[in-house]
Amino acid sequence: MTYCVDYAVVEPTRSAVDAMEGIVVLEFGAPWCGRCRLAQPLLRDWLAGEAGTTHVKIEDGKGRPLGRSFGVTLWPDGDRAGGRSRACPRGAPDAGV
Repeated sequence: MTYCVDYAVVEPTRSAVDAMEGIVVLEFGAPWCGRCRLAQPLLRDWLAGEAGTTHVKIEDGKGRPLGRSFGVTLWPDGDRAGGRSRACPRGAPDAGV
């Protein structure tokens, strides 16, 4: 597992994400988002048990096409590429918030 600490300010293209090998967890959020910050320990712990998984943290916002292409409308949110199953269901990171 590769846990990414910082958000990528420049997002990858959808085609670049689709071409990534293995299981890729895309995390959409923003560094100023309180819920996104609160979710970090949960994500870090969860990803620690996911061998071979790549974590890509993407700063999302209005007009950013990658998040919209995955249907992201609220943060924190994520998607697990490589099977396209939802890795971070809406509501789950909010537990205890």
